[in-house]
Amino acid sequence: MSKKKSAKKSPKNLIWMLAAVALVAAAVVCGIFMVKNSTPADYIVETNAFFAPFEFYEGQKIKGVDVEIIDRVAKKLNHRNQRRRI
Repeated sequence: MSKKKSAKKSPKNLIWMLAAVALVAAAVVCGIFMVKNSTPADYIVETNAFFAPFEFYEGQKIKGVDVEIIDRVAKKLNHRNQRRRI
């Protein structure tokens, strides 16, 4: 026969659990507040651009899948980005 161990519900465990929930809730609220009050900022993306199809040169412009992803993320977050080669 196997015995089931019951979880202890001590006040100390409850306090830690409530503290963890409060911390997560505060982080979520701060994150929402920061997103709502953010202003457009610049991202500087540095790349080697010699790994087609991820990054490559088309004339003097850097293009590729990674560039498209960064552009879409920046647009969604209302940010601008600038590409540099390293």
